[in-house]
Amino acid sequence: STALAGSRITLSGGDDALYCAGTATLSGGEVSVRSARRGLLAADLTVTDGALTLHTAEKGICLGGGRQTAEQSGTVGETGDMTVTGGSITVLSGGDALDLAGALSQPGGELLLGPGRESCPLLCASAQVSGGTLLALGDLPQEIRSALPRLAAEMWLTARLSFTVTAFGQSAPLISFTPENPYSAVLLLSDELQQQEEYILASGNARILAPAVCP
Repeated sequence: STALAGSRITLSGGDDALYCAGTATLSGGEVSVRSARRGLLAADLTVTDGALTLHTAEKGICLGGGRQTAEQSGTVGETGDMTVTGGSITVLSGGDALDLAGALSQPGGELLLGPGRESCPLLCASAQVSGGTLLALGDLPQEIRSALPRLAAEMWLTARLSFTVTAFGQSAPLISFTPENPYSAVLLLSDELQQQEEYILASGNARILAPAVCP
């Protein structure tokens, strides 16, 4: 297992920026991968605090070998779980942002997922988001189980221009994220959204007004 806590680490280059044969744990500090083929490979991942930012050419985070590998080997759910209770993870990848052989459980914390073109923000056996914030750009191949208020929209997000979500009548954005690729779909789940309150989603010249709804 590998534990990251209370440190400030910056990495560049290499095949796999962070590798752990067992469970990786982030409980504090700041870890930034400026460039790598893949960001983090591990059996499982637990995040309770701290910040992890990944800029990768291929996959951002791959756990348990990834969803496809687990399906082919018949090991879906045996490993590859990700639990986020706090902290923040930002993924700007050239491939899938999160590729999990197991399940995503998010009772808290923040996940900001910007995958590559024609790639997925999230691949996993199942996903449950009960707290915190999850921003997924691009098309999701599966449903995320959540009772949190959500904003789901089809709009054009321009690469390298800030995408913001701001409550109508407010000036400070709830979310500000600068993607490295263009997208045509966005999903935001957050316990900071207020049901039926309207929000402005903006990227470059694209702006839409949408209410937060609960499933």
